[in-house]
Amino acid sequence: MSKDRSKTIFANALLELTNKKAMADITVTDITDYCGLSRTSFYYHFKDKQELIFWIYAAFREKKIKLSVDHSRENIIALVTYMQQYHGFFKQAFAESGQNCFKNEYCQSLYHDTLRVMEEYNDCGPLDENSKKLIARFYASAMADAVEMLLDAPIQDIENAADVLTEILKCSWNVIERLKAARGGAKESE
Repeated sequence: MSKDRSKTIFANALLELTNKKAMADITVTDITDYCGLSRTSFYYHFKDKQELIFWIYAAFREKKIKLSVDHSRENIIALVTYMQQYHGFFKQAFAESGQNCFKNEYCQSLYHDTLRVMEEYNDCGPLDENSKKLIARFYASAMADAVEMLLDAPIQDIENAADVLTEILKCSWNVIERLKAARGGAKESE
């Protein structure tokens, strides 16, 4: 059996199990018993249940999300629509806390994506690394909270929110441009 096929089987088992019981009560044994694969196979692919939970999001992200400012509206709509298909699963995933929980991993992923977009699509010029990290952390945390909030929204609200969030993102780039200009001008006058 291929590696991706096994991962998908585990993912489908967890998605189905979350319709029957709380995610916090689901064990690796429950997942393996449900899908008929071994615990050894599970641990070959994932270090724990949390890694499987994030893989379910990451597999979608790899296929659908285009890392660029130009695609932010479409990304938000696609992501929230996908998460709504598995509403119970993602509501529970966002609600979990602790080490390696989904929301922390999701924020980390957004953080690194934001830094990548800042570097690739917007010359950040004289912005120092700490400023870039601050902007990326702020954006990632805010976006994670917004996506979690939108899990219960009708499609019209998601589209409106995507418009608002895209405008906020554009404003963020304007702030970066002003910071660059201010810092660049300060360095030139020294």
